[in-house]
Amino acid sequence: MSRIQISQTELVQILGIVAAVALLNVGLYVVLYILAPLVAGIIGGYLLEKPWRGLAVGLVGSTVTYTPLLAFLDSFQGTASDPLVLLQAALILSVIGAVGGLFGGVLRSRLLSKDSQ
Repeated sequence: MSRIQISQTELVQILGIVAAVALLNVGLYVVLYILAPLVAGIIGGYLLEKPWRGLAVGLVGSTVTYTPLLAFLDSFQGTASDPLVLLQAALILSVIGAVGGLFGGVLRSRLLSKDSQ
């Protein structure tokens, strides 16, 4: 069985990009609504240069953003939605973010392989 080794520098870089993706999701939510996690995931995946790390960053960044954001927006509107429905909505948006992160990582890795040739 293979083990994945992540150095401390890479971990700090990944956590920093997760924070950037989370803040980008909040900022773009007003403008792009449902496409915000896709765009934020693409940017995060592109910055990390690796598809699977981009997928993880898009997923975690969107989850960190949309779980409290949807709960806040629900309470701000004065509606009492079922918490399970809010979690499902956050999960759907997180999957969209993960797809964006995977796409951004694939895009950057293909661009790097073309530049090296």
